[in-house]
Amino acid sequence: MIIAALTVATTLSFAGDPVPFQMPAIPVAAIPSRDFRITDYGAKPGGSNAAVAFSEAFASAERAGGGRVVVPKGEWVAGAIHFRSNCALHFEDGAKLVFTDDPADYPEVFTTWEGIECYNHSPLIYAFGCTNVAITGKGLIEPRMKRWSEEWAGYDAKQMAATRELYLWGATNAPMNVRRLMALDGARARPHLIQFNRCANVLLDGFRVNGSPFWLIHLYHSENCIVRNLSTYARGLNNDGLDIDMTRNVLVENCRFDQGDDGIVLKAGRNADAWRLGRPTENVVVRNCDLASSHSLLGIGSELSGGIRNVWVTDCKVETAFNLLKIKTGRRRGGFVRDVWVENCTADDVGSVFSLTTVYAAQYAKFPDFEIRYTDISGIRLKNISCNRARLGVDLKGEVNHPARGIEIANVRIGEVTEGLSRVENCEEVRIDGLALGTPDRARRWIREAELDKADAIARLSPSYAKAIAFLRRPDLGELPLGRYPIDGEKVVAEISEVTTSRFSPTDKMAVCDQERDLLYFIVDGEEEMMEIGESFAFHWVWRPLVVVIPAGMVHSPHHTNKGPKRLRVCVIGIKA
Repeated sequence: MIIAALTVATTLSFAGDPVPFQMPAIPVAAIPSRDFRITDYGAKPGGSNAAVAFSEAFASAERAGGGRVVVPKGEWVAGAIHFRSNCALHFEDGAKLVFTDDPADYPEVFTTWEGIECYNHSPLIYAFGCTNVAITGKGLIEPRMKRWSEEWAGYDAKQMAATRELYLWGATNAPMNVRRLMALDGARARPHLIQFNRCANVLLDGFRVNGSPFWLIHLYHSENCIVRNLSTYARGLNNDGLDIDMTRNVLVENCRFDQGDDGIVLKAGRNADAWRLGRPTENVVVRNCDLASSHSLLGIGSELSGGIRNVWVTDCKVETAFNLLKIKTGRRRGGFVRDVWVENCTADDVGSVFSLTTVYAAQYAKFPDFEIRYTDISGIRLKNISCNRARLGVDLKGEVNHPARGIEIANVRIGEVTEGLSRVENCEEVRIDGLALGTPDRARRWIREAELDKADAIARLSPSYAKAIAFLRRPDLGELPLGRYPIDGEKVVAEISEVTTSRFSPTDKMAVCDQERDLLYFIVDGEEEMMEIGESFAFHWVWRPLVVVIPAGMVHSPHHTNKGPKRLRVCVIGIKA
């Protein structure tokens, strides 16, 4: 049955917006005013697979010149859904689309895997070469995840062999008809949840996602894309929220991401395969988005060989992430990253505000080099950033043979840091104007992993910290009786206690530190041992005395590798503001 529905063709203009580059107007997908309900093609709510009904509804819409394929309220199960031009997949309120986790329901299509074109299992929702396509409405997309997460996750020997073969196909410009991942023994290359491949005028608006086998939304080799009002949650392996890949003219706004990998990612293909295509990702605006948890709010790379340019991120909020901005590349990538602005953003707790690495390779590090091309990185600007806590404010590690250049940091304020404000290597023309801790009389300074022989920097923070460090340097600290030790009246007080522990996991809680306790020092069995906390929050033994400063509220125990109980003496110094 065909039902009238009003759709008006419009163009979204950025005239008057303070976009720092010439941003083209974006045509909004114009979908003809016709509805095709999947129930009219045999779909029934519940457990039966409605893939055929979806296919027939899209075919009917295409024959009619386009329209909306409507998913009514209720739960519907399907395999691969393939789009047609001038069509929308529209969810009515209360609609839930559940995808099976049977790989047989996702037949071979022309797609990509980690930046290299190939044939692989179809994405769960897939569009190829389409114009004017959309997914709209307040529905929920929720794939079944048992097989993807339990049987297909990770990189065992067979999957690594298949990944190596794919890498070689790209490096040697192998013909597409031989790039068939599904034909390789043991290959388990998980499909994307949603992919728009070589499409134009794409609109994604209003729906929610819960879970994904691989990347959630992949805009590949496309143009004129609007992504707005989405809410995504997927904490599995490689669960990027939105991957913008060799795609131009993109607006992302009013979205919330909660991911097991990066929130929003800009990519442009891997190595020679991307050089062959020669198509950058460009003209991207991200505004008013929230990130609950992720590796990065904005990740750039590592597949960026076609180049990234003209990116503006503004008015976004981050709760917890490894980084606010992360650029990662390697010596095989080539390509460029130019003219990126990140402005007017806030973060609560991050590993770093801006991280750059030029030695990223991941599982591909074991594969041979075919050609060395360094990435040209220039014109990266962070401005008006407010962050409560960071491990390291700015962590930039450029390529020694091809330094990054033209990096500007302005008005970035961080309340608390644990490793310092900045670390810059192999970068040129770096301008830092206003990278600072918060207001000194309010900022709580937690200096984690600071060696005692370098503790002068801690002591310089204030006279109270100087007295705390002097106490920790006492040669008899390990022999002092348990108890409370005033250092500066009630302003600086040390408290030495002892607990007996057995084997702990890295996430076990050993003690709780109240709001006025800043410095924590461990002595295990009379021998000074400390732990360092890396970006992944894993613990590693460091065989030298350290001062560890921790966030108030929790102390994690070290992970003992030997059996049996351990006597753990803890010296906590409280400093009252």
